[in-house]
Amino acid sequence: MIFGWIRITCRQAQVLLSERQDRGLGPLEVVRLRLHLTVCDFCSRVARHFRFLSDAIRRIGT
Repeated sequence: MIFGWIRITCRQAQVLLSERQDRGLGPLEVVRLRLHLTVCDFCSRVARHFRFLSDAIRRIGT
């Protein structure tokens, strides 16, 4: 498969979601994560939860 190198597992996606909160992601990591979130409903929900929690924590801190 030509794009096999770009595909990631759900576990890898969840690690990237966590790392995105901590340190940000490089360009390839962003592409790989976005591609995965486009095709995986479960990880898309996890990403929304991460965003919700991050926003809530930011609001508490202000």
